[in-house]
This record gives sequence, C-alpha cells and structure tokens, in this order.
Amino acid sequence: MKLKDTLEVISGHELSHGVIVYGLSIRGSQPRTVQLGSDFINRIDVSFLYGEQWEIRVCDIGFTKWPKTNEQWNAIVHQMLSIMLSTGAVIAWLGSEGRPLATPPALFDPKAMEGGILAWATSTESSPVPSLDGPPSSVGNNELDRLRTRFMDLATSD
Repeated sequence: MKLKDTLEVISGHELSHGVIVYGLSIRGSQPRTVQLGSDFINRIDVSFLYGEQWEIRVCDIGFTKWPKTNEQWNAIVHQMLSIMLSTGAVIAWLGSEGRPLATPPALFDPKAMEGGILAWATSTESSPVPSLDGPPSSVGNNELDRLRTRFMDLATSD
C-alpha cells in the first residue's frame, strides 16, 4: 500500500482523496478562511477546535488528483503548512482522516497521537515530507515528544 492510498477526508458523507492540515495558535489569532491555489485541490473546508487559551484550525483539503511527482507533492505540502503559519499558527501539521488527533492537554503526546502526523512545520524548522508513492509513514514518537516539549504552554493547557 502507498501513502496516497491512505490519505482521505470526509466530503459530505463520503470519503475522498485529501489531507487535513492543522494549525495550533493562541485562541482568536487565526482568520476564519484559507485560500490555496493549486490545480490538484478542489475544496477546502475549515473548522476549529477550541480551548480557553488555544485553538486548532482544521482544514480538510480535497484533491481532484494526486501530484505526479514528489517535487510537486513537497511543494504543495510546504505551501499548505506555510499558509497556516503565515496566518497565525505557531506550528502546522499534516494528517488525514482516520489518523489520531488529540487536543490539549494530550496534543503531541505519543500515547494519543502516534501515527497522526505525516509532516510538520514551524517558522524556523520542518520535518521531511513522506513520499506519496512510498509506504504509509508518520513522525516518530521521539519527534512528538520534542514537539510537545517545545509547545508545552499551548499543547498541555486545558
């Protein structure tokens, strides 16, 4: 099985090809809409998860087709993560339907999110992007622990 065979989002009441991009920020600091330009993307549905101090913007992004090359895929992933960061997120990450997601206080806890993050980015660093044609893979537990420590103030608040 290839990674692209596992990437899905819910569109209406059906699963379709796509990814979910998340952005963690201080509550109220992110705009409510997202615009992304790509020949591969056919829709973006935005929702929010909230706590007293934090919010996670959730963008379900449907794809009409997958990029043909890893270079195109990497460029799209970096564009999606960069847009989240440029609109107020302190960290952005890539997931898909069926992959674990936790909210604070369990955000980035490997016990709750193992296998949940495909790639991530901040304003100063990012993880590698897995190949669409490679096996399903995700950020490891040591990396999740590192992210949890780095974003402890938001990741572990109520």
